[in-house]
Amino acid sequence: MVLLIVSLFTAALLFGLGFLLNEKSAPSMLSGYRKMSPQEKQHFQLADYVRFFRQFHFVLGSSLFLLSILLFYIHVDAIGMLLGFGPLIAYSIFFLKSRQFYPPSQRKVLMIGFYVMLLTALFVGGLFFLGNSSTQVIIGNDAIEISGVYGESIQLKDLIEAKLVTTLPKIKMKLNGFATSNVKKGWFKTTDGRKIKLIIDKKTPPYLYLKTNDGLEIYVAINQVDKSSLLNAIKSGQ
Repeated sequence: MVLLIVSLFTAALLFGLGFLLNEKSAPSMLSGYRKMSPQEKQHFQLADYVRFFRQFHFVLGSSLFLLSILLFYIHVDAIGMLLGFGPLIAYSIFFLKSRQFYPPSQRKVLMIGFYVMLLTALFVGGLFFLGNSSTQVIIGNDAIEISGVYGESIQLKDLIEAKLVTTLPKIKMKLNGFATSNVKKGWFKTTDGRKIKLIIDKKTPPYLYLKTNDGLEIYVAINQVDKSSLLNAIKSGQ
């Protein structure tokens, strides 16, 4: 629900930007326009740019609003990806398309903006892909390997506790990691002050709890894995 509220609020802000800019307010609102020389201003297609700006933000805001509601009923975690990835791609296109309204001397700056937005979008998309990748657990002769960017390699001889639990600790804050409503991977701080690692593909109990002799605590939830068999394999290897 929090993701939905944030996404709808963002959509409303983006939609509202379309009302703020008009031909009267544009000369004072557009910092790039204010910095142009008189000759550059003559070559800047102000009326066409304002029309493009307004249409872009009306479409972006309304699209984000409708897609957020749709994804809330289909796959709520996808709202986070839409919110983090969608506007970046949209503004990449915005910078690219808006070049046509600017004088040639200003177009290089817009291309820099385009590449920055595109690279940021690819980086964010990569994070979502890695964060949502299914976790694999491999039990070796002397170690347990948990895959993924926040994975862990634990020597079986270092395990002092391995059990199945039905609930996760109450989380106070994320320290370093990836988190949506269901997926949580990385380091988190609990309300009782503990620093723990969560590797949660889906919040469906039971969860595998591992604790090592150096104080490392990990909670693992893995889709399509028999957790009881996994726990027995861990204990037999200790």
